Amino acid sequence: MEDVLAPFRSSGDRRDTPVYGSCAHRCDWDVEWCSDHCCCGTVRGSDYIGKGANGIYSLLIEPALKKGKAAWITGHLDMPHTFTVNTDMARALITLASQERAWGRPWHVPSPPAVTIRELARRYAVAADRPPIKLIELPRFVMRTAGLVVPIAREMAEMDYQWYAPFVMDATETADTFA
Repeated sequence: MEDVLAPFRSSGDRRDTPVYGSCAHRCDWDVEWCSDHCCCGTVRGSDYIGKGANGIYSLLIEPALKKGKAAWITGHLDMPHTFTVNTDMARALITLASQERAWGRPWHVPSPPAVTIRELARRYAVAADRPPIKLIELPRFVMRTAGLVVPIAREMAEMDYQWYAPFVMDATETADTFA
């Protein structure tokens, strides 16, 4: 069976070198090539929230909220950030996979308006009918240092730019095109 994620040439042959990986990976950085060569698209969401989601809420805020303890958070607490509801991602994947006009380029998942981590934690506390928890901003160097020995900390440090500057997705084009 053909590995659909294997590197390939436009002729359908696998590339000699897996420098950029799969078609979908290359579509992330080379939209023109992708539109000429792929029958796929890329669907981008931000950090996930929602039932069963694995993200900042489920990993850091929810456990603290359940225990009534403080949550240690990496990133600025008052920086706007887009969060994608996992059911919105599922809906976008189904919609975009079934539309040829979606192929050959990346699309952003329509997501709720950006909020700060502080506001996200407050909303979850209200929804859970719990008092708000204290959020403690973890210094940036701590995660980078921990990343020397803890793989997940290394991954978080690699992506921490998303938490130290506004990280706002604009999915207007997706919503307008597939409404």
